[in-house]
Amino acid sequence: MNNYRILLALSLFFFSCGKCPEKNKEKHAIDPAVLNFLSFYQEQKTWVYEDEAKTATDSIYVAGLKQSYEVLTDECVLYQKITFDLYSKVLVNGESVTMTFSVLKSDNGLVSAINMRHDPREGMSFGLFSTGKTNEKPGFSLPVVDTIINGQLYKGSLLDTSTSTNGVSNKILSPEYGIVSYKKGGITYNLKN
Repeated sequence: MNNYRILLALSLFFFSCGKCPEKNKEKHAIDPAVLNFLSFYQEQKTWVYEDEAKTATDSIYVAGLKQSYEVLTDECVLYQKITFDLYSKVLVNGESVTMTFSVLKSDNGLVSAINMRHDPREGMSFGLFSTGKTNEKPGFSLPVVDTIINGQLYKGSLLDTSTSTNGVSNKILSPEYGIVSYKKGGITYNLKN
């Protein structure tokens, strides 16, 4: 019986070591400049797109919105993460793509990221926003542009000209409307007004 008590005391000691009390955890939130690109994503929201020749349409809708703080390495440091799924006939061939807004550690400090991932091995990144807490100045890794689509001005949009493994390129993400344009299979789809 005495050995049992000693074993129990040692177990409790070792299991409690290294744990950080909830009140002592440091939390890193997604930068407000990145959150501006998230505000329009709400459960069941739908966007409709039309190709430039006005002969084909696509739609994207949101489902499964989740918010959390995650531990990356140190138990006492939490990083904000917001995810949801986008469903689309053309953009992801009738399947879903997970969109993630998160805080990540980098060699230059913390960055807030916007990523789209159809498959864990590949993704369509909308770029990183550096908080500028180290030697670099705050800003996005992608060009920020003002663009006109179907007569509508979209200010401060992110332009990603890279091509993902599923063939999507020239994605434009607006802080006011979400994805406003993308190219797939040589066809450009623009948000309908």
